Amino acid sequence: MFFSPHRASDRPDLDRLTALAKSATSSRLFMTFRMTDLTLIKAVLDESLPVFGVADRVYQGADGSGDRAIFEDAHSASPRVAACNAPLDDEPDENTLFKEIKRDGYNPLVHHKILLFDWDTPQCVVVTGSANYSANSTAHNDENSLIVHGDQRLAEEYVVEFCRLYTHWRPRWLRERDQHGAPPPEHLASDSSWTGAWAEGGRMAQFLDVATGGQGVAGSAPATHQTSGSPAAQSTATSARPQPASTAAGTGGAGARIQHVVVLMLSGTAQSHRTRPARGSFYSLTRV
Repeated sequence: MFFSPHRASDRPDLDRLTALAKSATSSRLFMTFRMTDLTLIKAVLDESLPVFGVADRVYQGADGSGDRAIFEDAHSASPRVAACNAPLDDEPDENTLFKEIKRDGYNPLVHHKILLFDWDTPQCVVVTGSANYSANSTAHNDENSLIVHGDQRLAEEYVVEFCRLYTHWRPRWLRERDQHGAPPPEHLASDSSWTGAWAEGGRMAQFLDVATGGQGVAGSAPATHQTSGSPAAQSTATSARPQPASTAAGTGGAGARIQHVVVLMLSGTAQSHRTRPARGSFYSLTRV
């Protein structure tokens, strides 16, 4: 547990979280309002492991900033980061945050501050609290960061929530990003081009593999995120991946529950982004 503020020259919370991100062995997931610390962001986005994230918005920011690192990933051809609202092309000014918080109509604010490392292993780490992983949160604000080690059931609860948000927002982000400033398309793609991400080697196939603790599509890691080295070394690295927590500990059911969430999203039975679900309608899926 960390409480801030700390002295400006100290950053024990951010340094600890960076170390945890670097020591992850299975996957890194995050749901954050606005994470800006560049050192932590680099560790979280490192391509040595599968990484997926949900951010409220992405900011273009300045070259070499944490904002820019997340912005560039979210705007890549096969993004790992999904933003939940329209992209901001300009570097934020003093009014941007105010406008974001005070939105008109039902335009949900994703205000989580969650990091999830190795969710499917006995060494899982859940980070939660009020701090949004920035210099301001660690040096100027009264914040808290709670780090929970090895609680596999808690990690499963959080990864189900992550899957709910990620599968809801990623297609909306791609549509908004690609049509920014233009009228939205009236229909989805009429050909099979949209299926590529779900095929073996595609980004969403990799997501399913992470979300189900290795029970998803075999060989689903995209080439851009494979372990460096020879094919033999890559095969060894893959086979050495820790066993899912549910299998190792006998907790059972996490992969099935997460697949259920994903199926709900794909079948269109999830809530509209303009309407709220009945309280507990998604969380009930996480109960064994």
